[in-house]
Amino acid sequence: MKIYNTLTRKIEEFVPWHENKVGFYTCGPTVYHYAHIGNMRNYIGHDILDKTLRYLGYDVTRVMNITDVGHLTSDSDSGDDKMVKSAKEEHKTVMDIARFYTDAFFHDFELLNNRMPDIVSPATANINEYIKIIENLLEKGYAYQAGGNIYFDTTKLEDYYQLTNHKADEMVVGVRAGVEEDNSKRNQNDFVLWFTKSKFEDQELKWESPWGVGYPGWHIECTGISIKYLGEHLDIHGGGVDNIFPHHTNEIAQSESYLGHKWCNYWFHNEHLNDESGKMSKSHGAILTVSLLKEKGYNPLSFRYMCLLSHYRKQLTFSFDSLEGAENAYKKLKSKTSSLKFDDNIDENEFNSWKAKFVNCLEDDLNTANGITVLYDLLKSVAIASGNDAVVALAEKIGGSQSGFIDMLNKRLKEIGATNTNFVNAHGLDAEGHYSTARDMSIIARELLKHPKILEFTSIYEEYLEKNDGSRIWLVNTNKLVRFYDGVDGLKTGFTKTAGYCLTATASKNNFRLISVVMGEDTSENRSSDTVKMLNYGFNTFKINIIKTKGESLGKVRVEKGKQDKANIVLLNDATEILKNTDPVTEYNFNLKVNKIKAPVKVGDIVGTAEIIDSEGNIVDEVDVTVEKDIKKANILDYMLRNLKTIGFGKSILKQN
Repeated sequence: MKIYNTLTRKIEEFVPWHENKVGFYTCGPTVYHYAHIGNMRNYIGHDILDKTLRYLGYDVTRVMNITDVGHLTSDSDSGDDKMVKSAKEEHKTVMDIARFYTDAFFHDFELLNNRMPDIVSPATANINEYIKIIENLLEKGYAYQAGGNIYFDTTKLEDYYQLTNHKADEMVVGVRAGVEEDNSKRNQNDFVLWFTKSKFEDQELKWESPWGVGYPGWHIECTGISIKYLGEHLDIHGGGVDNIFPHHTNEIAQSESYLGHKWCNYWFHNEHLNDESGKMSKSHGAILTVSLLKEKGYNPLSFRYMCLLSHYRKQLTFSFDSLEGAENAYKKLKSKTSSLKFDDNIDENEFNSWKAKFVNCLEDDLNTANGITVLYDLLKSVAIASGNDAVVALAEKIGGSQSGFIDMLNKRLKEIGATNTNFVNAHGLDAEGHYSTARDMSIIARELLKHPKILEFTSIYEEYLEKNDGSRIWLVNTNKLVRFYDGVDGLKTGFTKTAGYCLTATASKNNFRLISVVMGEDTSENRSSDTVKMLNYGFNTFKINIIKTKGESLGKVRVEKGKQDKANIVLLNDATEILKNTDPVTEYNFNLKVNKIKAPVKVGDIVGTAEIIDSEGNIVDEVDVTVEKDIKKANILDYMLRNLKTIGFGKSILKQN
């Protein structure tokens, strides 16, 4: 398995300290308020990692802390204790606050189908562990007492910034507005290990210590709890990207100073969930929780599904539109899976093949989006039940998988000039990174029309398909113009909430074919009416001038190693020019650009191009050219007769024979 390691800033093969055993620690919530859905995205990521490791056969012990004391309103160890502040605001005791919001957290946590950690430990249950570590740090000279508090001296470490890869002068610990900065510490990045009664006299939770009555700092809690339950070597430490500095940076500093050796090998961080205003935060007022989503009628697992459609290391923007899209997709997925019928006749090779595809996605830095794609691929291999399913099935056939096909497709799009288009799926439904433009759709349509057989299908308005059980499905073309506009014989409609109603249409009149593209319409009727307006304008304003027709000769060229030493070159398609109806027809010249032709060569093989040049020297068209007849490769007898003919004996010998 490979995961991205924040410590090394690269994707690495995961190798635990002890074979097949994994010690996994994740920062839990600070239970002074409800956990919003941005917080919950982190825990979904941790859950996927936890379950993946177990699925792969690792013996995982996952530990999570509950911060019920010590986390101040500023990461710079300034301001009020978050727990105390919340207790004052709600007129409750700190422990009442802790119990209430801990229960609320795990209620939402389980609504998302997260697996409960093996060990959940509140910070307040491990005071002796923190004191023991702090005493050790003081003895070793890594900590000092000032202003009644115990601080960690960050200048004692050469690699304090190893997790961030920054220099000291690049890092400034932020202090929130209205918060008094701590002037007792020696250096700006030093942090509190223990607060005493000399500070925060109204602190409700206090314990006896060698330095006076007080309570632990925020950072020491995770060190104490993780070492207590997982030992001196931690395999994976998880958290959100906002924990990297200073929290996780400080954890490494104090833990490795205490232990005297490397502590944690892999650091796993989730990116933010944003809304339209930016990063979600509890400090912005009203917050959106999983429970509130449920109250609004959404399935909490739809939110989980939305998160899994994006990689955990990518920022994700939440909107109710995107949630609704995920909800619909999740419902369809459940419907497809629930309708499956299983028997005992399982093809083990087939099963193992699909399992390997799915596992490979998870082993590739938890690529859940691709894993879901594999799941859909599997379902579509079981039963092609819709047009989208059929598209995906074809994609799999062509590219080996949907992702393989998408790679081929995007490469081809760039080759034909559709440079502002990127596909991430074959069916065209909304997805992150999936986009195109009207111009690019016209380019794609033009390329598609080089294969005119497609029009035999796109021009059908209605048809019946017979199922295996004898029943029939009535299919009706969503492009109503195929029936109601003379000359329309394609191509493709589309609709998503993001793109609106779209139509790439084509019509032919008097040997003149037009392509039109509309996007972002609010109704299917409007996309049809606007397409009609565009087509009418095109046919009323422009005409096509056929300069030379397909198959017309442009002269002879030499052929190497052929039965004939010369070939007649013809146009593979009509040579045309688009003119306004009022424009006069001009004179044209042809510039033939033919590659070296070597036999054998068949009719239809592209051997070069012909440039059509108007009287002013402008290239008005460029048409592929081919040979008029198939030319076979010459044999020895052909060469002998050709040489005899060259010296004047060929005709007489042929007559004698």
